Amino acid sequence: MGSYTANLPTLFISSGFASSTVLTGFEDASALIIMAPATLTGTITVRVATESSGITASSTFADYTSGGSDVTVAAGNAVQLTPPVGGSIILVSSGPEGGLRAFQVQKRFDI
Repeated sequence: MGSYTANLPTLFISSGFASSTVLTGFEDASALIIMAPATLTGTITVRVATESSGITASSTFADYTSGGSDVTVAAGNAVQLTPPVGGSIILVSSGPEGGLRAFQVQKRFDI
């Protein structure tokens, strides 16, 4: 059995908005890696939902926590979610972002 890494769709937060696009399709992942762009306006919190389809409102999401603290992604840094709980992920900024922000995402999985 081997461990592999695959790129997932990029999560975007549009200029003037605080929430990213929604990521699904990582049910087979043993870990997710989220890499933040070099510049961010706000603090980015990772939020998860149990559903992997039909997500329409951020009210269905809950903060992803580790060790009792919310998981955040700082500018120019990466976080690894092990295990990636939930079926959907969204990134939420503490305020409107001052430009288009792109977060690269990878999944690690075993075969």
